Amino acid sequence: TELDAKGAAYQEIVGNNLRGDRGQYFTPRKAIGLMIKMLDPKPEQKFLDPACGTGGFAVEAVAHQGRREKARRKAEDKDPDATVEFMDIQKFLGEYTQKRIHGCDFDPFLVRASQMNIVMASNVLGNIFHVNSLEFPEGHLGGLDDAKKALKFASVDIIATNPPFGSDIPVTDKNILRHYDLAHNWERTDGNEFRNTGAIKSAVAPEVLFIERCMNWLKPGGRMGIVLPDGILGNPGDEYIRWWVMRH
Repeated sequence: TELDAKGAAYQEIVGNNLRGDRGQYFTPRKAIGLMIKMLDPKPEQKFLDPACGTGGFAVEAVAHQGRREKARRKAEDKDPDATVEFMDIQKFLGEYTQKRIHGCDFDPFLVRASQMNIVMASNVLGNIFHVNSLEFPEGHLGGLDDAKKALKFASVDIIATNPPFGSDIPVTDKNILRHYDLAHNWERTDGNEFRNTGAIKSAVAPEVLFIERCMNWLKPGGRMGIVLPDGILGNPGDEYIRWWVMRH
């Protein structure tokens, strides 16, 4: 069965039961498809969604490789739907998933849901870790040790994510905030730039921290697609965020 059909059915069945109350909203499938098509992850590139939810971006990355491999075989005058070719493509997708697909979520139920979704797409388990990405490499959740081995900073080629966001779920833990430039107060300089004052804010919306954490994970030349509230791109009060992003 086409991955889209299985994924749509799966999300329809489990979606209402897994929807969280901490800013988690499942990304529309069309948006997922658009982002993966734009990023065009290659088979040799490490892929990460640090707020993976039910694994929509990871599954679409697998499907993207499947379409690429089918097209390659058709160009070689092979029939990708023939049994031998089909099984070979499934083996390729399994190896890709085991080596390249990574995800994190702080919700253990969503970690399991993501793993199940990826198994349906590739017949193997992906590297989905039960960790709080904003605490990483610190924290206490069960997947932290494995995640630290697999997801060192500056090691990821492609990130696609829709982080939890909203001012009603701010991050207030000083032990988390102190690690982030964007968790500090910034002031405009005489040169019309911005300067970190060194003072930590009392609360920061999680999507702001996710921007910086994703930057930490990307290797030089790595690329990211991220869903963000429109205000970060336009609010005058958020100009320091745009200034920081442009310089990184």
